[in-house]
Order: sequence, then C-alpha cells, then structure tokens
Amino acid sequence: MTTDDDHAQIVNLSYFRRDLYLLVALFLSDKEVASIDSYREISEIVVESEVNHLLIGIAIASRQLLDTRRFSVSDDVCGEMWERFSEDWETTPSQVLGFRKACNIIIHAVEILPYDDPELGYFTGSIVIRGRRQGRTSRINRANLDFRKFSECCIELIQEFSQEVSMATNRTVYKYHFKLGNRIVHTGITNDLDRREAEHQRKSGWGKGHITQVGLRTTPEAAKKWEDEQRRNGKPTGP
Repeated sequence: MTTDDDHAQIVNLSYFRRDLYLLVALFLSDKEVASIDSYREISEIVVESEVNHLLIGIAIASRQLLDTRRFSVSDDVCGEMWERFSEDWETTPSQVLGFRKACNIIIHAVEILPYDDPELGYFTGSIVIRGRRQGRTSRINRANLDFRKFSECCIELIQEFSQEVSMATNRTVYKYHFKLGNRIVHTGITNDLDRREAEHQRKSGWGKGHITQVGLRTTPEAAKKWEDEQRRNGKPTGP
C-alpha cells in the first residue's frame, strides 16, 4: 500500500475536482447558452476544445488513481464500445465500456466529439471517441461515452480515495513493547519510537533495552484502546 506522501504526489485532488466541476457545469449549462443568439457563436467555438482538454485531464487523473489499487468504481459502466469499426457499426453488437477502460480510450483517442449530432449545437453529455488500432495492444475504434455516468464514477473515485488518504493521514501512533532481552518490561504507545526508546533507556537498569514495534501505525483512538486492553490483560504499562 502506498504511503501518505506517495498519495500526495499522484494527483492534485483540488485540480481534479475543479476540472470535473467545470466539465459538469458545461454539461448542465451549454444548451441554455447555445440557445441565446449572442452567445451561440462562443459556444460553438469554445465548447469542443474545452470538453477535449478537460476530459483528457480528468481521464489521466482518474487513471493515475485507479493504478494505485482496486477501487469499487473501476468497472462501473459508463458507455459502450466497438473494437472493430465498420460502416455498419450501428448494427454491430457493442461491448460494455467500464470506467477504467473509458479512461484508457480517452487518453489514447484520435478524435473526441462532444455532440450527439453537430446540428444540435450544444454539449449533450454523449461523447463519441474514435481511435485507431495501435499494434496488438489497442483495437478500440469507437466508444460512446455517457458523460453523466462517467462523471459520477469520477466523483465516487475522488470520495473513496479521499477517505483512504484521510484514514492514512490519521494513523500517527505506534504501539510498542520495550524489552530487556526477550522479556517485555513495558507496553505503550508513542508517535516517535526513537525518542521513546531513548527515554526508557535512561531508566535505571533499562539501558540495554530496546523497543519493538507492534503491528502498524494506527489512529490515536485505536492505539489508546489497545493500550487499555494491554493493561487489563496484566501487561506492564505506564507513562
């Protein structure tokens, strides 16, 4: 499992949330914007490029998080895809487009078209992604992405990852035994094993003792609970 520092360097969640918010806002507002004559030209010029660069950035961030471990949203459905494109693709059975696969297709896309029909003139949330075969590793030629479902997967991913990081950040306390040889003379908790070992060694007769960490770092609450259990079980504890 990666550490808190590893997590911090993978993805800037603030930027991830911002880009996702901007794309969701565009999705929800573009029909209204495009319906106003004085704004329509701006919408036609700006929307496609905005959808492209925001969607690619979001897909890269999502894929980086998905690579850290298995998340519950990895295979959630957010569209359909065809691995072999032909003129009669509409009559060809499609395959399910999972979230992780969608991220891969977006990242390696040749073309991203953010409209169901160009004549509609606004972002509907249905995005056509086209690609070409790249050797033997990628045969995706077309995918229809449901942006609403895709964005919901992104939100769930951010929430799940944030909870994991929050829990990891709060695990600041070590459980330990201080031993003389193989005999446990003290059971305790600390946030600094080296400092605590030096403190114990200053006690008369404990100069040659050493600390042994018990388990992994944990939360202050869980550490205190463990220490109380050790005391109830008759283990030597104390300040």
